[in-house]
Amino acid sequence: MSSTVLEIMRTMRFLEAQIFIESKYKTKITVETLAEQFHLTQRTFERIFKKATHCTVLEYLQKVRLEASKKALDAGRKPVDEIMTDVGHAIAKLSEDYLRKS
Repeated sequence: MSSTVLEIMRTMRFLEAQIFIESKYKTKITVETLAEQFHLTQRTFERIFKKATHCTVLEYLQKVRLEASKKALDAGRKPVDEIMTDVGHAIAKLSEDYLRKS
């Protein structure tokens, strides 16, 4: 296969990873779980994911969760701590401080 075809296949694979993260962000997602799902070592998965997305897996997950938090805050129906729990933030206080600054 040509390098262009391999690059396209790799990009599609990481689009699948992004879609997975965006659909499961409320659950506990680890790099290890993602790497296993895509049949790669953790190091390889992280390296290729960062190359494809320009951020680490954990940074991407945090961005997805923060975006979901912002949307929920805009809706104005729930308190901040409940929103943080709903979207899967492990450290609600840190996220709350970040959202207030945004």
